[in-house]
Amino acid sequence: MAEFPELWRSAQEFQQLQSSAEDLLRLWQVVGVSIEAQDADAKAILAAALETCEGCCSRWNLRRAELEKECQELDIALRKSLQELAEGSFAEELRRANDLALQPRATELKGLVQAASGAWEEQEQLRRDLAEACAAMGLDSSLINVEQLTPEQLQKEVQRRKEQVQQQLEEMAMALGLDPEDFQLEDLASMAAKLKDFQTELSSLKDTAIQNACRARDIWVELRLAPQLLRDQHAAELSEAHDAPAVTAAVGAAVRRSLDAWEAQREEAVKEAESVHQLIRGHAAPPEAEAFLAEHSGLHQEDLERCRSKVQDLRRACRDAEKPIRQHLRQLYHQTGCALENLEACYQEVEQSGTSRQRKKILEKETRRIEDYKESVSAILGQREELKALVLAGESFERQAQAGPGRWVGSSKHFLEEEKFRKRFLKQYPLLRDKIIESIEEWEGSNEKIFTHKGIGLGDRLRELRDHPVALASAKGDLSIMGRLASPGHSTRVPGTKQEPTAGEDPHEPQ
Repeated sequence: MAEFPELWRSAQEFQQLQSSAEDLLRLWQVVGVSIEAQDADAKAILAAALETCEGCCSRWNLRRAELEKECQELDIALRKSLQELAEGSFAEELRRANDLALQPRATELKGLVQAASGAWEEQEQLRRDLAEACAAMGLDSSLINVEQLTPEQLQKEVQRRKEQVQQQLEEMAMALGLDPEDFQLEDLASMAAKLKDFQTELSSLKDTAIQNACRARDIWVELRLAPQLLRDQHAAELSEAHDAPAVTAAVGAAVRRSLDAWEAQREEAVKEAESVHQLIRGHAAPPEAEAFLAEHSGLHQEDLERCRSKVQDLRRACRDAEKPIRQHLRQLYHQTGCALENLEACYQEVEQSGTSRQRKKILEKETRRIEDYKESVSAILGQREELKALVLAGESFERQAQAGPGRWVGSSKHFLEEEKFRKRFLKQYPLLRDKIIESIEEWEGSNEKIFTHKGIGLGDRLRELRDHPVALASAKGDLSIMGRLASPGHSTRVPGTKQEPTAGEDPHEPQ
């Protein structure tokens, strides 16, 4: 039998009640209350206590009914949930709950219902995950009959599929060039989602690789070249396969490198084709150029070689047409003593021109420049020729005198002639030399640059001769001065005594 609350068994409370009863008894005696009045007080006290007790009983009896109903509903809900779970689930927890009073039992049953519902949701999630895993692996989940699996069978099937999905994940990760260790997942849902992601990436990788392979094949066909055995092996296989095999990241990268190489080769061919086509249009008449390019506008080597040959023919025709002005230019260069390197640079610029009109303009511009230069130095050139003629005359005279067999035998008439020539030379040479120096200095002052003739600073050379006057030898008939003035390579040699090149074909002219 249940015990009363501690309050009822408290000594202090009983003492208070006993003290009140004794006070009431003394009052009855002192007052002389009748037995009927004493009975009435006792009944009033009992009635009040009884009313309070009955109120408490009624209130808690109602609460008992509510708790019994709640526990019954919770028990039904719990047992319904347990039917979907593994046999024996929460059995011990339910037994302990039923041994409790109504209120703690209701609280415990609520927790068990929530736990069972969570377990049921987890189980249903496993079924959904299993269905998604089957779909990710390309299996029909209806064949596995996921909904009919018992919880024990479900757990075993989930574990088996996790192993299969994990294996596929590792294979796909390696195919994508990833580390399989980075994809060790726990739940089947995450594994199935990642498997779908990998499948999408591999599918995209495969589509891209096939597109790149076909593009590479189109380029080598366009260029009329064969694929290179090693570099283009994967591209050739993918572009020709009707049912393309699985593509890995390594295969995709190899195909991309193959395509990049062919794109670069095609770009080079495009640039060369554009260049030679432009040159053909720039050097040939429009109808001729367009008719030729209509037949030979491809990017393959055969058409490019025909275009190169056509450009050479057109340039050769231009050079033939330019012969008169080129001949005139060479004569101007020889006459003015300008460095032939400049003429060569002019010819190179001409050959780099994109049109025949540009070629003509460059040659005409150079001709005008040299003609203007010739006019500005005409006085110097004339004086140089006069000085040159004097020196060459002396050289010729001395050569003839030295070649005479009886120069020192017989008549001394030739010595007199030599003496006359020597006196005339010593008189004319300084005058001509100083005159040309004066002209050169005047020209250099006006143009602010050094006058050169065939690469030699003529003014400096003549001033050098002037600063070292010629002293005639004392030996009779000695004309060694002519040798010093005219001998090649001597430090006092007058520029221009070297034989001039002919006006024939220039060695710097492109052929």
